[in-house]
Amino acid sequence: MDDTSIARVISAPIPTDAHEHYSDREMVDVQWSPQGFNAMFNLYNDSREGAAPRAYTHISFLPTASLCPPMSPQVGSSPIILETMLEGKIYSYHGHSPWLFASTQSGNYKAVIIHDDFAEPDNARSHASLHLLQFDGNLEIPSVQDRQLELPFYVDLLDIYAIAVDERRGVIYLSHGSGHLFTVPYG
Repeated sequence: MDDTSIARVISAPIPTDAHEHYSDREMVDVQWSPQGFNAMFNLYNDSREGAAPRAYTHISFLPTASLCPPMSPQVGSSPIILETMLEGKIYSYHGHSPWLFASTQSGNYKAVIIHDDFAEPDNARSHASLHLLQFDGNLEIPSVQDRQLELPFYVDLLDIYAIAVDERRGVIYLSHGSGHLFTVPYG
């Protein structure tokens, strides 16, 4: 296994624009699965003068298929590291719960509630969204796909305090602060 590739996945993400600067970051999750190794960060950007600060969620994915087994000769180029960025940070129920994301045991899917607390305060529902990340470690075309899931009008993600994913049934469970349990199909 290439230790430098794993170190690149869990190290600070590099801004793609020379004018970007992340003033702070939080490592939210690191997971090893049959699909590969992935890490999630909350990043805080305050580089633009006079502009409001922004928060981002950065996801890095190192597919298992791109790694060389230990003690094997290194053939070809370095392993592929896929990255994606979501606007907003991973949500925590009123700041008193762990970050709200859940992974499947296989490592194929991760459900994440993203909250943009720097957005305009015109509509609280517009500040949070439910995303389903799909990790595919296929050697031919590895990918990280992000899909924002639609929710009924009565589900307020800012009142969700726990989340789980059932890959066999293809649903995401959301526990509401008032005691309701919502199921959101994604399959």
